[in-house]
Amino acid sequence: MFTQVVEHAVSTQERIGIDAVLGDLNDLLEMRDMLSARIKEWQDQIKVETLAELLSKLPRRRFGDLPPDTTKRIRSAKAEELDEWLDRVLDAASIADVFDNKQTN
Repeated sequence: MFTQVVEHAVSTQERIGIDAVLGDLNDLLEMRDMLSARIKEWQDQIKVETLAELLSKLPRRRFGDLPPDTTKRIRSAKAEELDEWLDRVLDAASIADVFDNKQTN
């Protein structure tokens, strides 16, 4: 699509002026960069939501209902912390073993 826009712009540059074409191309490049950044944000958000969902399900299946404060911690955690907790789920003997921040892997 971008190539087609460039080809069209180049083929019509005499009619509309090179400055207008360059301005349009610059706008397209800025839009591409903004869209790339937005897609990265969405990917990061989806990762956090997926990890949080897993951390809501897996410990509950092993240990029973999660305490409300643990659920709040899961919802407010960043991806790195969620990842760390997820690594602990399979080896943990209790729910505290999963979410204890003093634990090292």
